[in-house]
Amino acid sequence: MTLANATPGHDTIRFNIPGAGEQEIAVASPLPVVATPMALLGRTQPGYDGRPMVRVDGQGTGGYGFELQHKSKISGLSVTRFTAQPGVIVSAAGGGSIIEFSHIGTDRAGASDLGNNAGVLLNGTTAVRVRDSLLSGNVFSGVIVSGGSANEIRGNHIGTGLSGFSALPNNDNGV
Repeated sequence: MTLANATPGHDTIRFNIPGAGEQEIAVASPLPVVATPMALLGRTQPGYDGRPMVRVDGQGTGGYGFELQHKSKISGLSVTRFTAQPGVIVSAAGGGSIIEFSHIGTDRAGASDLGNNAGVLLNGTTAVRVRDSLLSGNVFSGVIVSGGSANEIRGNHIGTGLSGFSALPNNDNGV
């Protein structure tokens, strides 16, 4: 992400981490801000079958999971245990971003509570799409919308397990 931020234009980050099953990226310090157009495509990890194969785990970092300050895309990642801050925050400058096919606050199976402080925070932004994701097990809400307009939150399971029939609640609100 640091290199992508330093490179002009749109960047795409694809995954090909060796090994079978879900791969964990244990983050030791806060992630860099996403300051340029960027696509983080967890769906490119071998074995992807509609559920994330890559889990970005922020246990103990004290920072945001992903802070989008430019129109970007997060697709097919599991974002867990950023307990001091939201798993994903989209600032006003991140308008038009997309968060899709991801598990925010839980693992690949969608059954374990590995919650972030909040799942996704839309902070004064416009036209962000949060879709077709699982937003469960977070300390506060699955999605927080603070100002902004024309944001779209649809097709998600919020506060449930992956099937949509079992409870995996966020401790405050769904949205």
